[in-house]
Amino acid sequence: LLYNNLSGSIPPSLDNLVLTKLSLDFNHFTSYLPHNVCRGGALQYFRVSENHFQGTIPKSLRNCTSLIRVRLNGNNLTGNISEALGIYPNLTFIDLSRNNFYGEISFNWGKCPKLGTLNVSMNNITGGIPREIGNSSQLQALDLSLNHIVGEIPKELGKLNSLTKLILRGNQLTGRLPTEIGSLIELEYLDFSANRFNNSVPESLGNLLKLHYLGLSNNQFVQE
Repeated sequence: LLYNNLSGSIPPSLDNLVLTKLSLDFNHFTSYLPHNVCRGGALQYFRVSENHFQGTIPKSLRNCTSLIRVRLNGNNLTGNISEALGIYPNLTFIDLSRNNFYGEISFNWGKCPKLGTLNVSMNNITGGIPREIGNSSQLQALDLSLNHIVGEIPKELGKLNSLTKLILRGNQLTGRLPTEIGSLIELEYLDFSANRFNNSVPESLGNLLKLHYLGLSNNQFVQE
């Protein structure tokens, strides 16, 4: 049903269906997400981006291990992000950006072996970056920008050898940039701007030969 002018709420009868795909993107839906959308444990693709959904993520999604791609971005969803989602062995893509989620980033993301994209930008996320994310060996894009994340960048991110995009701008991250970032030789886009990083810019960034965008502005770098 994506790319229409549909509005109103989702009928409760939708919970009676056993779906493998549900795409409602780019409409004008309001109210809440379907309560039992993962009925039968069959749901693989769940897309509801760019609507006006509110409330929390349905509990049925927490244990929906069949999920492959999830797009919830561009709504008015809320809730504790660390409690709303579980561990997904088949998940390759999830976009939770531009909502009102809060809480801390769960270390469970490091237990999703096929995860290629994780985007939680433009929410109200707090806490630090869990070092367990470094276990997501297939991760290609990580966007945690425009939140309230604090602390230092864990050196374990240097293990993400497949990473092509790393965006941490607009948080409250501190400390020095770990030299391990220089081992992410597949990086094409790197944005650490608008944080509180200090010390000097590590020369290991010179190893990133595929990089075409580097954002380091609005920090507290000194020395060389």
